[in-house]
Amino acid sequence: MIFDDKKINSILLENNSNYNISISIASAITADARIHMSQFKHLDLLYSDTDSIYIKGKLDNKYIGTELGKMKLEYILFEAIFLGPTVYGGIINNKTQHIEIIKIKGFKYNVSFDLLKSLLIKDNKLELKQDK
Repeated sequence: MIFDDKKINSILLENNSNYNISISIASAITADARIHMSQFKHLDLLYSDTDSIYIKGKLDNKYIGTELGKMKLEYILFEAIFLGPTVYGGIINNKTQHIEIIKIKGFKYNVSFDLLKSLLIKDNKLELKQDK
């Protein structure tokens, strides 16, 4: 759905909007998530977002679980690179598997960990193209 200025003003300013959107509730949820995530800032933090953290070391088991507010342990990474918000990668490496995890927001094609790692070298660039 494409929003022009008139639709955006209707959503933001009018009470009779046809859209099921509540900016104040969405903002409150995001703010509460940031407050909740702030308790992990004292750890050896490598990267965080509103719903995830990457730390050096082990997270105390009291924070991990399936209950609301608990963290889900998704990966234990052998090596990781964090280049910017939602641009990062890592390697799961143990005796049975060597899997690369690459996250680039808005990009759907595969990028290798080595390619991402090459961006740590001064003046190296990577141009990614995709069809939308």
